[in-house]
Amino acid sequence: MSFFSQTPQNKAPVGVLDITGGSIGASLLVYSEGQGTLLPRHSVSVRYDFPLDMPQAEAPHIPREALTNALNKLKLGSPDLKHLRVFFAPPHGASHLYICERAFDKDTLIVKELIHELMDEAFASFKKDEPDSVSFPLLFTVEWVHVNGYSVDTPVGTQARSISLAMSVSAARGLAEALAPAVSKLFSSRTEFEYYASGAALSRGILHAYPAGPKNFLTVAIGDTNSTISTIWHGLLIAENTIALGKRSVMERIARALNVPPLPALLFLRDPSTAPPQLAAMLPAVTAPIVNEWSREFNAAAQAILKSRFVPETVYLVSDEPALLALGVDSLNDPTLMGFTFSDALRTITMQCPTRESVQTLREGGAYGDSRLMLFAHFCASIDEVRHGEPFLASNTHL
Repeated sequence: MSFFSQTPQNKAPVGVLDITGGSIGASLLVYSEGQGTLLPRHSVSVRYDFPLDMPQAEAPHIPREALTNALNKLKLGSPDLKHLRVFFAPPHGASHLYICERAFDKDTLIVKELIHELMDEAFASFKKDEPDSVSFPLLFTVEWVHVNGYSVDTPVGTQARSISLAMSVSAARGLAEALAPAVSKLFSSRTEFEYYASGAALSRGILHAYPAGPKNFLTVAIGDTNSTISTIWHGLLIAENTIALGKRSVMERIARALNVPPLPALLFLRDPSTAPPQLAAMLPAVTAPIVNEWSREFNAAAQAILKSRFVPETVYLVSDEPALLALGVDSLNDPTLMGFTFSDALRTITMQCPTRESVQTLREGGAYGDSRLMLFAHFCASIDEVRHGEPFLASNTHL
C-alpha cells in the first residue's frame, strides 16, 4: 500500500464513504501485515429527483436529512472505528494543480516532514490564489511524487538529490459544503476525519479494478450540475475540463421543452413508453440539441488534449443516471463531431453496458476484448466496488 494511503499507525480499521450526487457507498478498510484490504459493506441509493423541482439555491439544504438517514443505514457506527475517509464530488472549476520541488547538493534522506512541507506549500499557494477558500474544507489529491526524476509510490526512506510533488487543491463548496456538517455531526467522535476529492479517486479506482487495462484514457463524469472530462496519462490525472451540462441542467431543459415538471420529464426520459404519445414523439427532437452541445464540448476538450500528443485508448462514461448514459453515448459516438478526433485511437467503438456479470468477467480476465468504450454507472453494485476501491490518495483534515 502506498504511503499516500495514509495508513494508520496502529493499523486500525478505516471507514470509507463515497458521497456523490445520487448514491452513498460504505466500505471498511482493514490491514494485515501492512497491506490494506477493502471489505465492501453497503451501498445506499439516495435519489435526488425531488430537488429538480426546486430552485438551485434551495437544493443543498434538502439532501442533508436524506444523507443522515442513509449514513445511519450504512452501520459504520462502531465506537472502535476511529478513522474515517470521505469522498466528495469535485467542486466545479475550483481545482488548482501545484508542483512543489526541492533540490539538494548531496544525497538526502526523504522523511515525512519534508513531504508535509511540500504539501503545505501547495496549500499556501492555493489560499493565495483563492483567498476566500479559508472558510471552506479543503479537498486535495497528491497526484504524483518524483524522486530524482522518477515516479515513486513510497518516497519516504529513499535517498534523493531532488524531489517534486504535484498536488491538486480545491475548496469544498456547493454540495460538499452542504453535506459536510451532516457527516461531521454523525461521526463527531472520530479521531481522524479526512476529505478527498473524488475525481481522481474514480480514475484510480478504475486502474485498481482493471490492472491490465489501458493507462491512457478519458473519463467523462456526468454530475448533478456539471460534467467533468478527466485526462489520465500513464495512470496519472493530468488535466480536467468542466462543462456546464449535468443532470439538473439537462432535465430542466427537457422539462421546459415538454412543458412538464422536471421529475416527470426524468421519468419519461428513463422510459419513453410512460409518456403520453405526443410527448414521447417530441423527446428525440428535444434531446438532439443536448447531444449536439455535449458533442461540441467533448470535441473541444478532446482537441485540446490531442494538441499535447496525448492519445486516449479508452473513454469511460460515468453517470448515476442511466437515462443520461444513452445521451452521453450518442454524443461521444457522433461521427460528424467526435469521429475524427479519436479516429486513430478509437476507430471502431462498440458499447457494452456494465452488468454485474460482464464487469466481473472483465475484472477476472484482465482484458477488454473488442469493447473500446465502457459505460460505467454508479447505480451498478459492481461499479460501487470500483469507485470504492483501495484509496491511493493522500489527504487529511483541513477545516
